[in-house]
Amino acid sequence: MDTQTYLTLGFTFLVGCFSGAYLYITVFSPQYVGDGFEDPSEITLRIQGQAYGGCDRAGSCPSFQLENNRKYTYKAPASYYDDAEALVVTGKMDRSSFKDLTNMLVDTNFAILQQRSDRNCESYVDGIDYHYEIILQGEQYGLDTCGTAFNGSALERSLRPLWETFATTSDDLPYILERGMTGAAYDAIDGWFQYDEKRAAQN
Repeated sequence: MDTQTYLTLGFTFLVGCFSGAYLYITVFSPQYVGDGFEDPSEITLRIQGQAYGGCDRAGSCPSFQLENNRKYTYKAPASYYDDAEALVVTGKMDRSSFKDLTNMLVDTNFAILQQRSDRNCESYVDGIDYHYEIILQGEQYGLDTCGTAFNGSALERSLRPLWETFATTSDDLPYILERGMTGAAYDAIDGWFQYDEKRAAQN
């Protein structure tokens, strides 16, 4: 075998070790930590959103969960009436928007937003309403756009765009996972040899 083949095999082995360790630490290991029970008092921030109303007829009401590490999961079940597949989108909210949302939550008087209101509910006329379960610094709050002061509030207007954002965006995979270990190794080796060839041509 030539030098390029040896370098490719060696680099592939190193990338494999690195990728395996990365996946274990970030994906597999957390699944086996603890007893599986989460105490809300130990959660700094979590936002769970659930749509309901007209979409219930088709069984396609979406939901999302946003964690304190800015990672989110958006789910939209498949409709009963068409062949569309269920949608699951994962990603990470940008730091600036997350900070703005967190600051707003900290400054929010949840008791006022939970007060009853005489406003009509969209879900009464086949529209969509939204229910949120928010855990903030160990305290749990339920907010609903139907029949409460939360509807139309500054917090509700800040949460509203998340549905579209989470449904249409996701994190890009790390380069090694997207290109593949072998592909990443070949790209790196080819880059080295192309650089050597260009330098030799210049001389």
